[in-house]
Amino acid sequence: MNEDFIHYLWRFKKIPVLNLQTVNGETVEVIKFGNYNQSHSGPDFKEAIIRLGPQTWAGQVEMHIKSSDWYAHQHEVDSAYDNVILHVVWEHDVDVFQKDQSVLPTLQLKDFVSKDLVKAYKDFMQRPQKFILCETSVGQLNSLDIQFWLERLYIERLSRKSQPIFAYIQQTKQHWDQICFMQLAKSFGLKANAEVFEAVAQSINFKLILQYQSQLDHLEALLMGQANLLKIECEDHYYNHLQKIYKFLQSKHELKPVGFKAEFFRLRPANFPSIRLAQLAGLLHQNAGLANQLLKVKRLADLKSIFTIEVSTYWKTHYNFGKESKPTAKQLSAGFVQLCAINAIIPLQFAYYQFKQTLDFEAQILALVRSLNPEHNSIIKRFKAIGFEDQISSALETQALLTLKKDYCDQKRCLNCNFGIKLMQQ
Repeated sequence: MNEDFIHYLWRFKKIPVLNLQTVNGETVEVIKFGNYNQSHSGPDFKEAIIRLGPQTWAGQVEMHIKSSDWYAHQHEVDSAYDNVILHVVWEHDVDVFQKDQSVLPTLQLKDFVSKDLVKAYKDFMQRPQKFILCETSVGQLNSLDIQFWLERLYIERLSRKSQPIFAYIQQTKQHWDQICFMQLAKSFGLKANAEVFEAVAQSINFKLILQYQSQLDHLEALLMGQANLLKIECEDHYYNHLQKIYKFLQSKHELKPVGFKAEFFRLRPANFPSIRLAQLAGLLHQNAGLANQLLKVKRLADLKSIFTIEVSTYWKTHYNFGKESKPTAKQLSAGFVQLCAINAIIPLQFAYYQFKQTLDFEAQILALVRSLNPEHNSIIKRFKAIGFEDQISSALETQALLTLKKDYCDQKRCLNCNFGIKLMQQ
């Protein structure tokens, strides 16, 4: 037994609303079950209306497997639980006392729930599986239900990914150019150097980017110097040129490099931090009002146009300082642009429009992610194999399915998942 099942019984009214009794024999009538609280903070159901004996109460309902979980979770010292009017448990094992020392009314659900329903739940949760619990039942799901839930999952994922941006908003006092710069830098760093690149962007006031925007070598010197890539001696004319510029800028603007160095180890040359910073410098150099452009972009084609950049001549024949290589344009690939859209630009838009309280902003964001190609990885391949192939047409679905797998399927949160709920009710 777990709390998700108890929540499910209450949310979907799988218990009788009449002829209920507390463990002390007081009659219980559920007039309003309340609103389900999915925030993981505070009581499980809010604004419930319950009649206990002759008295009608309005307040909150908290649920546990055992009554003693109230104390295990330390609710007795949490004022958020002071307005609980009914404690709903699967098994009552100890009285819970309120602050006035009265006993909190407790409803023991196992006395009132159909054994067939309990068996159906246990059978569902104990299904043999190779990938996910409902893998053999996907065909029973309605296409519209699938699309609706995948949209909600994607918004849930986006909400979580945008949380650091809200910290940026406070930190920068709503300076959206600076916020955009930090988001892009983090994304350009990819997994290996995201933290370093983010710190580099945080260490540079965007006013300096604007001041030197027309001078590509100055932008490169700023970024690479702050990333500790210009510290050593190197017999390379361009390295020495950037180092000289950086020393001047560092002295003039009192710049302090970040406390750690960018990583080259085990990276493909195209992902070397020197190349990614050169590309970021090119993007900043070629796009005036970059934040404004990215906050408004609605299609992948428009995004690719913004990200069509030229690196400086030196980087067309180098991946790192002092080591000449075969000439290549070092342009940003379509795959990299898509990664930036998923990891930086769409979360940035989401945070911006949510902060500005823009009406119907989700429609614009969903339009952009729907213009992105679906991702290809082992998890998506397995979802396709069990029946989701026809539902996957863009990055929206693949991103949503990754959230579904990690946050619901792997944790067996089937009764918090629209698919699991639909299948349980069939």
